[in-house]
Amino acid sequence: MKNVVSAITNRLVILVPYVWLLFFFLIPFFIVFKISLSTTAIAMPPYTPVLGLGDGISGLMDQFREFSFDNYVWLTEDPLYYTAYISSVIIAGVSTLLALLVGYPIAYGMARAPESIRPTLLMLVILPFWTSFLIRVYAWIGILKPEGLLNQFLQSIGVIDEPLIILARREGVGLHDASLEACRQARFNPKLAHTPSLVSTVLSYVEAGAGIGVIPDSVSSLGAGQPIVFRPLKPTHTVELVMVWSDEVESPPAAAFRSLMLEWLKAGTLWKQ
Repeated sequence: MKNVVSAITNRLVILVPYVWLLFFFLIPFFIVFKISLSTTAIAMPPYTPVLGLGDGISGLMDQFREFSFDNYVWLTEDPLYYTAYISSVIIAGVSTLLALLVGYPIAYGMARAPESIRPTLLMLVILPFWTSFLIRVYAWIGILKPEGLLNQFLQSIGVIDEPLIILARREGVGLHDASLEACRQARFNPKLAHTPSLVSTVLSYVEAGAGIGVIPDSVSSLGAGQPIVFRPLKPTHTVELVMVWSDEVESPPAAAFRSLMLEWLKAGTLWKQ
C-alpha cells in the first residue's frame, strides 16, 4: 500500500510542472493564436469572432468558420514586416560572426594560458553576466544611441554631420514627407537621429544637443523659455490637411469642432477649398 501511495505521490509531483506549463504557457498561447486568426472590429473585445455557446453548437461551428489566415498572408505581403524579419536574421548572423571572431581568440588564449591565471581569466569572462541584463542594455544604448558617446565623439572629429530630428511619419505623414522633400530639394540626404511622436519631444532632443529639429511654425511657442534658437525655413513649405470623422459615432465636442471647421472653410478663413 505504501508503495502505491509513493508511486502516486511521485507522479503528482511530476505532474505539477506540466500543469504549470498548461495554464501559463499553452492556454495563453492558444488564446493569442485564436486572436491572430480573428478579424479586427470596433468592439469590445476588438476582434471577431468571440467564441461562445450562446447560439449552441451550430453557432459555435459557424464562429470557427469565420477564422482566417489573412493576417499571416498580410505579413508576407507588407514589406514592413518581412523586411524587419530579414533585417533581424541578418543582424543575428552578423552578431554571431562577430561573437565568434572575438570569442574564439579569447577562448584559445585562455586555454593556452598558464593554469595559475586561468581562474582569473574565467572570472573576467563570467563577471559581466552577473550584471543585470537590463543594465547592460541601457549601457549599450548610452554608447550607441544617436546622441550617445560614440556619435558625439564622431561628430566632434568631423566624421559625421549634425543629425536631423523630425516627427514620426505615423504621427504626421505630410509634415514628415515635406521635411524630407525639402532636404532633397536642397540636394542632401539627412541623417535622421530621432523621429519622436510629440513636438515637445523634438524640442527636448534639440535642447539635449541630439541634433537639429524641424517643427511646424504654429507650435514654435512650445519652446519659449528654452535655450533653443528658432529659424524659419526658406522657401516655406505647406502641408495639406484633411478632416476625417465618423458618421456613426461622434461625440458633441467632435461635432462642434467639425461645424466650426466647415464654417471657417465656407468663409475662406481656414484654407483653400
